[in-house]
Amino acid sequence: MIVPWSRIEQDTPTHRSEVRDAKDAAVLTSTILTKPHFAVTGDETLREDMRRCHDARTTTICSSNEFLKKIAKQP
Repeated sequence: MIVPWSRIEQDTPTHRSEVRDAKDAAVLTSTILTKPHFAVTGDETLREDMRRCHDARTTTICSSNEFLKKIAKQP
């Protein structure tokens, strides 16, 4: 799914309070809007924040190492 940047900008203030680093709000917003199977980030704080966010729970939030382990297990 492609979401226009204008939509992400519009919704980002809504999610700013859900992340400790304000610059990460756009990443969280993008994840919520697109609902990908995986969101991969090396930022441990962002992963923790995203995992706590109810609206992002349909997405598996993981590090690159966790992601590689998960896809290696898939048929």
